[in-house]
This record gives sequence, structure tokens and C-alpha cells, in this order.
Amino acid sequence: MKRRRLTSLLGAATLALGSAGPGIALGAGAGKGVRRIGWLSLDKAESDLALQGRRLLYESMRRAGYDERANLIVERRYAEDDISRLTELADDIVRQDVELLIAVGNHAIAAALPVARKMPVVMLGASLPVDLGFVVSLARPGANVTGTAWVLPETAGKHLQVLKEAASTAVRVAVLSNPKSPGVQRYAAATERAARAWGMQVDTYDVPRTQDIGPALKRIVAHRMDGLYVIGDPVINPRLPDIAAHALKHKLVSIGTSRAFVEAGGLLYYGPELADQVERLVRQVDRILRGARPADLPIEQPVVYELVVNLKTAHALGRTIPPPMLMRAAEVIE
Repeated sequence: MKRRRLTSLLGAATLALGSAGPGIALGAGAGKGVRRIGWLSLDKAESDLALQGRRLLYESMRRAGYDERANLIVERRYAEDDISRLTELADDIVRQDVELLIAVGNHAIAAALPVARKMPVVMLGASLPVDLGFVVSLARPGANVTGTAWVLPETAGKHLQVLKEAASTAVRVAVLSNPKSPGVQRYAAATERAARAWGMQVDTYDVPRTQDIGPALKRIVAHRMDGLYVIGDPVINPRLPDIAAHALKHKLVSIGTSRAFVEAGGLLYYGPELADQVERLVRQVDRILRGARPADLPIEQPVVYELVVNLKTAHALGRTIPPPMLMRAAEVIE
């Protein structure tokens, strides 16, 4: 599939302004010697998302003066989608005498915190970090934790808005989610409120296990739903290509909370831009390596969001995406 990048001047300016915070001299480094940090992720090491995350991390670290060819070692551990391995991997990272540990996503964060103890933990993409007890507050996290938050429950309303804009006939929308995923109930409540505001009806299809996804998709088709809203998590993410193919086969307009969904053939993705999240995380890492206390560094919330449209999928569905929406998209896959 060919891709074309369409970034607005306003979005580019926002990202440029967001790339350097007060009190930070990016590119200055953090003194002499090699710095060793940890990276813990639930992802598969060679997945597209993991490869993108590594690339963005090293690029941002270089801009901050840390180069893996000279003064930086990153102890990376990937659980290959196996949640049960995270605690063991976190412990292994800590034993490497790292100065701080970056934990990617809620499951990795939950595994890292008890193991790291007093070691600084920098969260990448935490969802509901206050509700789940990762931090005391967004403004003053407390203890040894800081980082970036991924999305707020209110983002669910934007997902439905984007879906409605792409397909005005999408009235009955199926929500595919794992009821055991941390914080999902907060997002479900926000989705219900947004649906009422947009004149839509949402029905939730619970999939606590990966093997529940197939039957749930069959029920969605049998119930003649118009659209599909996929809330990604470790249970659902491995099946995103199958889910996208099912939605396409049965003419369901679809949107996902994971960029991997639209890249797998889903129609839409809307959410924080990963590059901006990593840049913000690296600013915090740089401050900590210079001596800042994580407890004093506020949790960075998303600033730059991106819309990605799979135009190939739209054509296969017989849908015409409104031109203003295409102009607003950060990326169009065709």
C-alpha cells in the first residue's frame, strides 16, 4: 500500500513547539560517561509498533545528546504479548544496574513498579494512571514515577465523532473490548455518553479471551450493526488483522484505538501521535538523568493527536471519505 503524509501547518507548529520544553537544552547530553536505561514492553520485539518505538526513542535520545554508539545503553526487554513474563523481565532489567526504567503501557507499568522500588520509572502511554494507582496525581505524581498519559476517557467521544463524520449512516455501533482490561469501564461510560450526544447507539461485545473474538464478530454481523469500534488491548491486538478483514467483508465502517488497526486494514485511527509522546518522555528521561526527582515532574498529557484514514479500505467499502476529513488527516493509506 502506498502512503501519503498530509500534515497541517498548525499540527507541525504544535509538534515543533512541543519538542523542547523549558529548562531543557536538547542536544547538550548529560555529562560524561555511558548512561544505562531500561525499556520494558509487552509487545513482540519485531512488531511494527516495537520497531517504530525503538526508532523514535533513539532519535529523540540523540537529539537530547545520548547516542547508543557513544554514551547510551538501552536494556530492552519484550514480553512477546505474554503478560506473565513482564515481572521477570522487569527484574532482569533492574539487575543490569540501569539508572531508570521506561515501562510501555499499563501492563508493563504495573509489573515494573513493584520491582523497581525506588528506581525512577518513566511511563510511556499510561491509561488512567491516577485511577489505577500508578501516581498520586497528574501534576505531582509522587514517589519514583512520572511519564506520559495516552488517552483520556473523553477521547471515546472523539472516536465516535470521527466515525460518524466518515459515515453518517453509522448509527448502531458495536464496541469490541476486553472487560478485564484496566480502566475499560471508565471508557465504556464515556462512550455511552458520547453516543447519546451524537444520536448513536452502542452495544458492547465483551471478549475477555482471544478465542471469544470470533464468536463476538459473528454476533455483531447477526445483529446488523453499522459500525465497529475496537478498543485495543493485549487480548485483542494480536487479532487486529482478522478483525479488520471481518469488518471489511461485512461492510462495517470501523475505527480503532490502535494505529496498528488501520494499518491492518481498518478504516480509521484517531489518537495521540506516538512521536510526540516519545519526545515528551525523553525530555523527562533527560531531566532525571540530570538529577531531577520523578515525583516533581508532572505527567505529560497528549497534545498532538493524529487521524489516519485507510482510503483503500474506504474504496472497498464503497465509501467516500469527506474531503475536509482527508485534508485534516495526518496520513492517508491508499
